Amino acid sequence: SKCDISDSGASSLAFYLRSNTSLKHLDVSGNKIAADGAKSFADLLKVNSTLEELSLCSNRIGDNGLIAISEVLACRNLSLKKLWFPNNRITEVGLSSLASALNTNKSISSIYIWGNELGEKACDAFQILCSGEKPRLDPENIDFQVYTVDNINYLAETGQHSFSH
Repeated sequence: SKCDISDSGASSLAFYLRSNTSLKHLDVSGNKIAADGAKSFADLLKVNSTLEELSLCSNRIGDNGLIAISEVLACRNLSLKKLWFPNNRITEVGLSSLASALNTNKSISSIYIWGNELGEKACDAFQILCSGEKPRLDPENIDFQVYTVDNINYLAETGQHSFSH
């Protein structure tokens, strides 16, 4: 983390990790990775089946970057278990895409999204994932909790951000 990696560096890293058979945890937090770099990681996730944890905290992947990753998670990658996207200039558009992917991808057990723009659509989508008799997301494995006021869903930060090494 914090290696001044830009989109071109993320693209190179993702290219070399395509043949990875041992790395399970990748932390590229605190860099300058934007949507194009996130798209390179999405391409990586299409072919890599060993990576279990990906942290893109405090970059600037935005909606387009998260949507690209979410599209892969929805149908092409079942190895990832933990994802970190805090502080990435993501709005409810990107977060809703991630929530939709989590409906089909049951291998992801932990997600961290705090520090983005948690609009009503995203709050509603995550409320569905966190409610019911058997919630899709365990409160111990997310960095937010859902609460409702006057039939409007909101998310509150829980402070849980552990990264396995």
